[in-house]
Amino acid sequence: HRVWPAMPRCVRRASLDNGRSLGSKMRSIGLQEEDWKVLYGSDAESAERLAEVEHNRWSVATLLSGMRPTTAQEQAAVEKDISLKRTLKAQGIHYDLRAYSDLRVDDMGNDARLYDRAMTECLPLIAHAATVGEDGTDA
Repeated sequence: HRVWPAMPRCVRRASLDNGRSLGSKMRSIGLQEEDWKVLYGSDAESAERLAEVEHNRWSVATLLSGMRPTTAQEQAAVEKDISLKRTLKAQGIHYDLRAYSDLRVDDMGNDARLYDRAMTECLPLIAHAATVGEDGTDA
């Protein structure tokens, strides 16, 4: 319980938005919200689709917050000097605001798709939590 308040506000918001978008994510792979248990056994293709849907959700939220994608010149600069990624982000320019299929592994070996996949792996837990009654039993 002490970890949540210590998280940056943007991380808490992203986690809440991930949970709120559960229904649309499940529908993107042909499931209804009550089918949450199937998510535990999702095939690789479905898991990747869910990660792409999460990236699209994040992209829209990030654009609405006022951030913009990099220009071609800014992108080239970041690809030459990865430290510029953080500098540009502080200026409201986000290197990862791009199509999921165009996400790249940076010079430090970080793959932005891993974050989207990690957020997706939380979906079964989020869905289960939404179905558990106050007494701890399935609703």
